[in-house]
Formats: sequence, structure tokens, C-alpha cells
Amino acid sequence: MRPTFDEAKERAEQRGDEWQFGAIKTDLALVPLSQRMLYTPVGVIQRNNIMDTFGCASRSPVAILNSKFTYYYHNGMHPELKRWLFENGYVKDGRVVFDETFIEILSGTAPNGNSLKAPLEAIRKYGLIPEMLPLEDDMTWEQYMDESRITEAMYELGREFKKRFTINYEQVHVREFLHALDEDHLDVAGHGWPKPVNGVYPRTSNPYNHAFDAATPLIDAIDSYPPFTKRLAPDYSFFDWGYSLSVTSVNAYPEDTISLYKQIIQLATYLLSLLTKKSVSPTAPTKPVEPPTVPPAPDKRQDVYDAAKKAIGQDLSKHAPDERGCAESLSRVLRMVYPDFPIKLSTIQLQELFDTDIRFKETAHPSPGCISIFATRGTKIGHCGVWGRTHCMSNDSRTGEWSANYLHEEWYLAAQRRGLQLSFYIPL
Repeated sequence: MRPTFDEAKERAEQRGDEWQFGAIKTDLALVPLSQRMLYTPVGVIQRNNIMDTFGCASRSPVAILNSKFTYYYHNGMHPELKRWLFENGYVKDGRVVFDETFIEILSGTAPNGNSLKAPLEAIRKYGLIPEMLPLEDDMTWEQYMDESRITEAMYELGREFKKRFTINYEQVHVREFLHALDEDHLDVAGHGWPKPVNGVYPRTSNPYNHAFDAATPLIDAIDSYPPFTKRLAPDYSFFDWGYSLSVTSVNAYPEDTISLYKQIIQLATYLLSLLTKKSVSPTAPTKPVEPPTVPPAPDKRQDVYDAAKKAIGQDLSKHAPDERGCAESLSRVLRMVYPDFPIKLSTIQLQELFDTDIRFKETAHPSPGCISIFATRGTKIGHCGVWGRTHCMSNDSRTGEWSANYLHEEWYLAAQRRGLQLSFYIPL
């Protein structure tokens, strides 16, 4: 692999006043370790059929922010901020997705890659936009990196994003990595890649030439080359430091900031008029009215969870072979709740049904009783099951029985390692 992380540039850009690990006390988008792999984005390769973008140093922090904002979107984000992201195209299939090309171009990516720091500064300076600058199949590197592709409307959208979300970063030295990874993702650099041994990428003394997202202390690397999730050895060699990104503040009503100043002036004028006995009518400051909270509609999650739990130990695949019986087994569990549910023999058929049947609603935040599936694509075999409290329940291909056979984290990893899209559905 040609270098896509520029170590010399990274060292040259250090000013000595970088915030150090622990300086940031607030992160509104912090993803709990137990749920981190659920919110990691599906990998997107950083090349087309004729060239490499050399953009890993931008793709890594953008992938981290995709994860963090998707979690935040479903866990505590202000309704007005959610509305703004959705209406401006940032939300796709329940996930917040930012455009890495925007940052690759504006951070000065070169044919020998980029530093870790330059893309972080570009994010702070220009904000983030939704996916708007695709990597086309036959683009040359020069065409892809042409700054004229970025329109004034894109710049303006980035500015509007910055008005609503403040993103900061701090430097984390390699000796602090494992501790820091307990708390959050890290934007890091290392060698990409030695040959894996039993699925684990071993330590190597080769040059640091690639940037990626270190997502967990195991260590799971979220990469821009397949396989998009890589398990690294505990002693893997990393560049001397990396970075942690945080959403430190938000403003749900930025357009009201100027009007607030006007209201203060109006109120001051009114108070002055009372002192001078002039008759001036005040304009009372107005508080934005949040939309009423609508109680969630009743659903059948508890019924599906109870049916799945009751079925543990049973052989539910009557027609499909045990090693391919997950779709049939899940169909029979769902038939206990929906008597007319059809028996499907493939994850592809089940995915199509869940996407079209109004009794199922897709979600990015699963809870017990939700259905989870990563459907077969080509030669990559999928799987499906019912989300439990700590495990996912599914057909066990080794025994042919329905069982609680995957920890949640193992389920996420199974989908990532096969390169398949993981989906969740609420049964209604």
C-alpha cells in the first residue's frame, strides 16, 4: 500500500498547544462501549477502479463522527436538531452520514496522503455536509480532488452545521490508547496492513502509512479497505499519538441568537422609558415552543421476545438444512405472534418482507424483541435472529436448534466481518 498517512506533515503541524487527553470534559455524543460496534458505519472503500483517493486521514474522523452522531441522533439529541439534520439530508436509513470527500478536499489531501490533524482542523473550520460529492467509477484523482466541485451551497450548509454543533478534539498519546479506547473511538495511524494470523493482525515494524478508526479496546479497527473491520493484536504498533473527537456543545435555535440580542435591546429601551416616563411598549422575549411529545405506538416487541425465548432448544428448521435454517427458524418464531406470517427460507426474502410489510419498522436503536438481520449478498452468507437482553437469539447451524448463541457485540462483529449491512426492525 502506498502511504496515505503523511507522518512528516503530522509532526510539522504540531504547535505545542494541542489540547491533551482529559482536557475536554463534555461529549454529548459519547457512545457506550457496549453499543459502539452497533453504531459503526458500513465501510466504504477509498478507491475506484482506476485510482486511490489517499484520503484515509479524512475518512477515519468522518467515520468516527458518523458513529457518534448516529448514536446521539437516537439517544438524546434535541428534536429541533434532529429535524434539521433530517430535512437537510444528513440522515440515511436511520444513520447520520457525513461526506468524507468534502473534508478530503478542504484538508489538502495530496498524492502521499495527509496528516491526522489537518482533517480535524478542516472539520472545525468548515463544518460537515451530508453525502453530496460521490467518488465516481472513472474519476481521476485530479477530478475527484477538484475544489470547484464544492459549491457555495455546500459551504453554506457546512456553516449552518457549525452554528448548531461544536466539534473539538484532543490529542491522545499512544501510552494512553487502551484507557482512552474504554471511553471513545480514536483517530489513529499505523501500518496498513500485515498479513493476519488466525484473523488477527499482528504487530509489525513496518512504516506508519495508514490512518483508521480504532473503535474498541479489543482492538477493532474500522477501515476504508476490506475487510472493513479488523481485529488488531493487543501490542499492535501505532504512531506516537492519535486524536479523540467530541461534540462539546449544540445550539438548537441558532437563528434566534440575533433576535435575542434585539429582545435585550428592546427590553432595555422599555426599562429606560419607564425611568424617563416615555410610553414605549415592550416586545416580550419569546421562548421557542418545542413540539409536544407523542407517546410511542404500542408494538409487539414483548410478544416476539417471549416467543423467541420460549423456542430456545427447539429445532425450527423443517425444510432448510441446519446450516441454512436461520430464515425458516425466525419465520416460525414470528408465526407464533403473527399467525399469517409466511415461512421464508432465505434472509434475502426476509429482508424484502421486513422492508415492505407495515407490521415492521426499521430502527437503528434495537431493544429486546426487535428483529435483526444481515441478509446474504453474493457469496457472503447472512444471518437473522431476535434481539434479547444480552444475546441475540437465532438458529445455531451447529446443532440445528434455536438458541441464545450470540452476545450483542459478537452479532455486530459477525455482520462487519462478512461485510454485510446490519438492520433492525421493531415488530408492530
